[in-house]
Amino acid sequence: MPAVKKFIPPYCPNPKCLFSTKDSSKNTCFYIKKGVEKRKHSATVQCFQCKGCKRRFCRNSFSLNYRMHYHGHVNHRIFKAVIHNRSNRSIARELKVSESLVRTRIRRIACVGLLQHFCFMENIKIREPIAY
Repeated sequence: MPAVKKFIPPYCPNPKCLFSTKDSSKNTCFYIKKGVEKRKHSATVQCFQCKGCKRRFCRNSFSLNYRMHYHGHVNHRIFKAVIHNRSNRSIARELKVSESLVRTRIRRIACVGLLQHFCFMENIKIREPIAY
């Protein structure tokens, strides 16, 4: 069996669960490991079960594409087009999707980017005097 990457779920993905917020699951081990699943397009994925609501979930529950029904590297293509300063309407026309899908994806990509930037900056300390 291939090695499973170590992943610790930050919270329960069920919005009605006690452990659905990051603050409530901080000091408690709210999950138990429930085996692994072999996916068609990805590696082996560790499954978990919440102790509060008994719902099963995996690492993919926290990914950007989890609830997206349109595949084909759309997020990557939308990101590249936004970087090149194209309008949402022209991106939608090229990808043959609606403009609201493009707008939603841009918003989600921005949220993930801000979260990754925050996680990166969290460990950086300023070790010299600052002058304004």
